[in-house]
Amino acid sequence: MDKLHHLWDFIAGHWFEIVLAAIFAFVFGLILDLFTPGSRLRAVIRHIKNKLSERSAERLRERIKQLKMSRDNVVAYLSSDKALYLATLRIVIGMLVAIATGAGLALLNNMVAHSPLDFFAGLFYFLAIVIGIQGFKTSSLDTTAKVTAMIIELNSEIADLEKKLEAIAN
Repeated sequence: MDKLHHLWDFIAGHWFEIVLAAIFAFVFGLILDLFTPGSRLRAVIRHIKNKLSERSAERLRERIKQLKMSRDNVVAYLSSDKALYLATLRIVIGMLVAIATGAGLALLNNMVAHSPLDFFAGLFYFLAIVIGIQGFKTSSLDTTAKVTAMIIELNSEIADLEKKLEAIAN
């Protein structure tokens, strides 16, 4: 009973740190989920986009077009490793440009008095993080099985949306 009392005293005395730790764990859990090819978070976002596009035939056509372009990009990874390597290289170069721009703005902020450039430098660093997450997503399609699974998933989404478009048109 005494150990339970000490545990409760610790929790009561450090409640703010425990809440912050839980928030950070949740945020980093979401970020790690984005790294996986079969991400549940990305599936939810795709599902919401598909549901929103069902409101009109024009939006539905546009969403089908987006999914077909995405599928064609993934099919290119299946035909050659070169496409995947070039896509990953583009992402790395994009990250480097964003980091260099952020560093340049931070340096310029130190040279000019009363300049708000630190905020913009932070935005470019955040952009580098977002591009990096996209890089993890792209480079995770490193096996034929993963690429094929992604193509099958995209084809099924396209087929479902095309059925819904036919139902709206009739």
